[in-house]
Amino acid sequence: MGMIVFSPFNADLPRGDFDCGNEAVTRWFREQAGQQERSDNVRTTLGLETFDGRIATFYSLVAHRIELDELARSTVYSARRYPIPAILIAQLAVNIRYQGKGLGALTLGAALTSLAETSQTVGFEAVVVDAVDNAALSFYTKYGFVPLVEDGQRMVLATSALRASHASAQ
Repeated sequence: MGMIVFSPFNADLPRGDFDCGNEAVTRWFREQAGQQERSDNVRTTLGLETFDGRIATFYSLVAHRIELDELARSTVYSARRYPIPAILIAQLAVNIRYQGKGLGALTLGAALTSLAETSQTVGFEAVVVDAVDNAALSFYTKYGFVPLVEDGQRMVLATSALRASHASAQ
């Protein structure tokens, strides 16, 4: 495996052989990512293998907000009178061919670095992810995400913590 280079979504790159092992995520990437990108509903960043240009990984970001009903049940945030502006990591996946080589961490790191930079010009209080299973919960926990509600799959990372970890990494 060569190096991975992250670049903006390119609809001309073939996505048909991408398979992350999760049927719903794979189908979304193959069939809907381009439409969502053109509609300005999401921004997807591709992780390209420099050896052959194959899509090894990707992440997708979208503007989001944590609604009052979620906040009322939250163990992280105190009662609020307004929704919390956030960025949702809507999709993050690694092609099966590249799994087990640290690309999940590399991809999340690229997403969080991008969001730390974005937080300097766009206001949002949290980064949100929806963990698809217990393995994903464990993965995101290692990087500072906590469940928004007790025993929930939705996880959050405060923007202040994001910026602090990004500043300490430089």
